[in-house]
Amino acid sequence: MAMETSEKIFGIIAIVFGVIAIGVLIWGFTKYPTEKACGERFVLDEFPIFGITNLKPITLLVYSAFICWMCGLESLRFYLSKLPFPIKRLAFVAFFFFVFVYSYEVIWNFFAWSEAYILEGGKIHIDLIQHLLTQTNPKAPCPNNLVYTTKTQFLFLASSLYGVYFFHEIMKNFKKKNSK
Repeated sequence: MAMETSEKIFGIIAIVFGVIAIGVLIWGFTKYPTEKACGERFVLDEFPIFGITNLKPITLLVYSAFICWMCGLESLRFYLSKLPFPIKRLAFVAFFFFVFVYSYEVIWNFFAWSEAYILEGGKIHIDLIQHLLTQTNPKAPCPNNLVYTTKTQFLFLASSLYGVYFFHEIMKNFKKKNSK
């Protein structure tokens, strides 16, 4: 009975934070229908949070999406634990692959961010620095805002890490249950 209650609570939390994330997306596309750099619409403003701090829309979006992801997985724990072991193992491996991919991307973005800031002579606000390679790539539709890109890639990295942890726990419990 307690499992069902906690899964419902996690489900409700996932829905609430999913709605917040979607709300931030709608707000960004409504307020800034066009942008010079991909993702720039989500770094131009800040939201006051309970008079304590301010968050950029991308920060609120990333935090909300991550909480939605974690609570969504937790709300489905019972169902996902019933998947065949090879499927759980495959999900574990896939999430670990994404950890590898996004670890590289996050590290690379910080180097690109630093390089761009140095090349601009420190004269541009760090939130408005754009990805230099996409500025010079003729196939890119627009340059990427590095704050936006880095935070979204951190979201993918953190979500992948939680996926690894989540499926590791499910597999560990499966092995424990079947070894008795």
